[in-house]
Parts: sequence; structure tokens; C-alpha cells
Amino acid sequence: MLTPTDQAVQQDPSEERKRKRKEYRAKYRRAAKEDAARVVELEAKGLGQLTEEEKKELAELQPRVAARKQQRRKRTRGIEGWEGRMLPVLWSWRSWRGGGR
Repeated sequence: MLTPTDQAVQQDPSEERKRKRKEYRAKYRRAAKEDAARVVELEAKGLGQLTEEEKKELAELQPRVAARKQQRRKRTRGIEGWEGRMLPVLWSWRSWRGGGR
């Protein structure tokens, strides 16, 4: 038997969306990590020692891993971009404290 709180959580559609989004992101991250690990493994083996199937797999995975790496860099740069938006706030803080720009 479910408690009233458990029933409310089960019926809340936003909680269900959050749970599904969390599962999707975890699945995506897991796949990204597995792909990156496989690329490292294949590259460490060396192109001369790879079978045709492994070469095909490496050619398939490398662009995918590179794209994810680039996306991660863009996200990081976006965080650094906050500095420019924070300057007016910092200036107002300094002026409030009695300091200048």
C-alpha cells in the first residue's frame, strides 16, 4: 500500500518528466564514456594491428567522440562567458562599496 505522499509523487507529471530526463541523460553519458574508452583502446592498439572491422568501428566512433568533446568545450566556454555578464554587477558592487571601476 502506498502512502499519500508516494501517491502524490507518482501522480505528479513533472516528477515523471524529471525521472525520464535523468535516465536519458545517464544513458547518454554512459554511451559517451563507453565510446571514448573504446576509441582510446583501439588507438592504443595501433592502426597496423587492427582488423578491418575494428578500423571501421574506429572510423565510426572518432567523429562522434570528437563532436561530443567539442560540445563539452562549447559548454565550458559558455560558463566562462558569464564573466562578461557579471561585470556590471561587480561594478555596481564596487560603486556601492565606494570603489570605482
